[in-house]
Order: sequence, then C-alpha cells, then structure tokens
Amino acid sequence: MAVPFKKDPVEFNQRLLFPTNIFDLLPEDHECYIYEDIFTQFDTTSVEKNYSVLGQNAFHPRLIVGILIYAYSQGIFSSRQIKKRCHEDLGFMYISHLNCPDFRVLSGFRKDNYEFFKECFKQSVLLAMEAGVISLGHVSFADKEARIMGKGENFQYAYNGQISVDKNNQIIVGQHLSQNSNDKQEVTPAIKEIKETTDKLPDVISLDNGYMSGNNLAAFDDPNIDIDAYIATGKGENNNERSLDECNRDVKKSDFIYDEDKDCFMCSAGHVLELKTRTGDDKKIYQARSEDCDQCPYRNRCCKSKKGKPRTISTDGKEPLRQEMFEKMEKESSREIYKKRKTIVEPVFGQIKKNMGFREFSMRGFIKAGGEFSLVCAAHNIKKVVKSIGYKLKHLE
Repeated sequence: MAVPFKKDPVEFNQRLLFPTNIFDLLPEDHECYIYEDIFTQFDTTSVEKNYSVLGQNAFHPRLIVGILIYAYSQGIFSSRQIKKRCHEDLGFMYISHLNCPDFRVLSGFRKDNYEFFKECFKQSVLLAMEAGVISLGHVSFADKEARIMGKGENFQYAYNGQISVDKNNQIIVGQHLSQNSNDKQEVTPAIKEIKETTDKLPDVISLDNGYMSGNNLAAFDDPNIDIDAYIATGKGENNNERSLDECNRDVKKSDFIYDEDKDCFMCSAGHVLELKTRTGDDKKIYQARSEDCDQCPYRNRCCKSKKGKPRTISTDGKEPLRQEMFEKMEKESSREIYKKRKTIVEPVFGQIKKNMGFREFSMRGFIKAGGEFSLVCAAHNIKKVVKSIGYKLKHLE
C-alpha cells in the first residue's frame, strides 16, 4: 500500500483571485528555480520506506531534504530559523511549496536520517558529474581549518573534517569526518570515499605535508591504486623553505637522506646516523656519533636533547617511500602541479566556514555529526552546480 503523503496546498499550483502569482515577485533568474529542478531529481526511496500508512499524512522526505539543503546553502542551520524563513522568504516559500514544516519536524528529520545524508552527498556528486562540472583529473585532500566544533554538554571538542575536491569547479567528491587529531591515517578512507561516490579514482592527487606519513604513502603504493600522488614534504617545495646555509632554521627530519642499501641516514654535514634500535612494531631509531655532532656547525639547530645526546631519527619500514616522495617533490614539475592545490581545495573550507557560515554541528555525537557533515558537503556541491547552471543559462540568452 502506498504511503499517503501530504499534498501541496492548492495555492501552490493555482493562482488566487489576485492579478499575479506570489512567485511572480521573484526575479525570473532566481536561483530557487534551479534548486527546485535539482531537488525533483533526488531519490528518497530509502527514507520513504520508513514512513507508515497510519496516522496523519507526513511531508514528503524529498521536500524536507530540499528545504534543509537550500537552508544550509544559504547559511541557515537552526531549525527554528529555517521554519521562520519558510514563512517570510519567497525563495524558501518556493522550495517548501508554501508548506511550512514545524521546526521539530525539520530537527527530527535531520537527527534521524544521518545515514541518508551520505546518500544525498553522493547524489550531489552524481548530479555534478551529469552537469559536466567534474573531471576527476586533479583532486586535493585537505583538512586545512577543518576543525569544526561538536555540540557538547559542558565542553567543546573538534572533529577533523576531511574533503577531496575536484579541480574544475571545487566540487567535493569525497568526504568523511574523523576523530583523529592528525591526518596520518586519512588517505585510505578518503580514497575509499571517492571510489564509492564516483565509481572511479582520480588521475592526480595532491596533499599538504600533514598527510606525509608512512601509512598514507603505503596507501598510494598499493598496486590496485593507480594515482599520481604529490604530498608536500616540507623540503623545498615551498618558496619559504630555504636550505640550512641560507637561513637560521632548525634542522628537520626531511633534511636527512636515507640510504636504503646501507639502512642509514646521512645528515647535511655528511655524517652518518646508524641504526641503533629496532622495536617489534617496525619502529627504528638511528643515531649519529657524539664526536660528529660535537664538531658539526649545525649542532645548535639540530641536536635538541637536554642531555646533550647526538641527533636521533626515528622511522619505520616505510622510509623508502618517504625518500621517493622527497625526491619527487624536489622536481620543478612536481612543484608546479602541487601549486595548483591552493586554488583547488583550500578555498572550499573557507566557503563552508565563512561564506556559508558553518562552524559547529547541530547534532551531538560523532555518527550524527558525520551525517550533518555529509549534508553540509551536499549543500556546497548543489550550490556550485546551481551557480554553473545559472551561468550557462545567462549566456544562452
């Protein structure tokens, strides 16, 4: 038996006894018309099956989803404020079909359907692909300024938002929320997200040096992952990264060269750091000789041990992969590719946090916050698609 959803008011589809329809007050090129056309294509069957034929007729989930995505794209996140806009704003009134769901309905739907919002995000990507605004040629992971505050009782905590952005129109093609304080484990889930969302992988990926870890490099080294990866190493790919002799900066691990054949490190002064300790978890510790460090011109900038011990380097079995990336990123061609990252991904978090105004989650708990993050990313994508379609329509006139 089909679920009897609420019907639109007669005023939405028929003119009243007035000279004009209320929506004639909107400009002909108002973006709400494009949003509405997009929302009609959303598949909400996975949510519809949760409704019952008993009780009062419910608002169609496609209508609620449309209202929420439109609201988030306009920087409105409070369910009470969304309800208010549905009463007062013609754009919201058009998207809501002159319905005005109670704020409890909006809040409850958002709270109970966090898994469905992941589907919404995927549909937003597929719509972008159909509109021709995604190439999957060059994608860039980022969590820059990605700490988004969670909703807690007596304290605040931050989630780590991860996004992968296509170069063409800054469409988010992969996203997930992480509780990790850093990005050293985030490549594998990010690649999985892109594959599940688009059914293919990008040709090129660039990442900042927060992703420079053995586990992330090993993910790209997988023979089943054919991606040309560029990860900032902190060793020369930025203009402000000058050599030790050119500035007074501290000596970093990236300044040391690893010799895979001899299994040792070589410092900038030509001294060898030999393997001293190996642990069961594949961790290795290398150390220079005291007499070498004592006479080294870089000692004060390199040896930071309070006990005056010589320089040590800790690593794992993935050090050859790090050295490969160091060598790759020293090439001018690699630097040119990596430079594009700043114009691809970094502005997106600025658009989400500054333009859309999203800075904290309305949902409590990691799982539900993850659903809301999917909703945010879907709203971002739909907004980009609407802008692209609107641009094309103007130039067709």
